[in-house]
Amino acid sequence: MSFLTSDNDQEKNFRKGDTKRCPYCAEYLKKEAIVCKHGGKSLGPGD
Repeated sequence: MSFLTSDNDQEKNFRKGDTKRCPYCAEYLKKEAIVCKHGGKSLGPGD
């Protein structure tokens, strides 16, 4: 059993508005995120 989310599932969540993409590394993040968990960059409002 895999607990990792596939790229296809991440894209579906992005299109539904459940996630957003980091403008620095393009990884998927929760829409409420204020810091990228992958690169540690601070995300401004609307990022």
